[in-house]
Amino acid sequence: MKHALKFGAIAGLVMVSSWWIGQLFFAPEAGESIDMSKTEVLGYITMFLALIAVFVGVKDARDKAGDDAYSFGTAFKLGLNIVFVASLIYVIGWMIYYPNFMPDFMDQYTAAQMQSHQEAGLSEAEIMVKQEEMDAWVEMYENPFIMAGLTFMEFFPIGLIGALLSAAILRRK
Repeated sequence: MKHALKFGAIAGLVMVSSWWIGQLFFAPEAGESIDMSKTEVLGYITMFLALIAVFVGVKDARDKAGDDAYSFGTAFKLGLNIVFVASLIYVIGWMIYYPNFMPDFMDQYTAAQMQSHQEAGLSEAEIMVKQEEMDAWVEMYENPFIMAGLTFMEFFPIGLIGALLSAAILRRK
């Protein structure tokens, strides 16, 4: 469990740092909105780095096991625990960061989505439908349990794949 906490904390903090890095490097000028495409790329990069922490955590535990067998199941359980800890830290971080440092995130996100729909050439009627869908999503996101669940699901499925790959690569018969 020590490995899961250590490497899960590293992975979680790497992902949380992306918000601060995004604010530092991609902060919009007064009155402008943040460039969501740049922050998305930064988010994917930090998730990839977090997956490296999962791999390194499983490898470190395997190496410390010595010459003993290190099964797929053992490696996968550890990887899953690392991902779970990282996802929890990510959720807790977002639940603190969002209301305190970026309370207008949903407004900016909605505006960016609507702009992309306009640029895609959707008709006014289609855009109105998309706006109604976004408004419903924003209202739903105000519920902290739904926000936490959606935030958890941003990394956990990707981390699950990373844990599976790590276990498959690092198992020792």
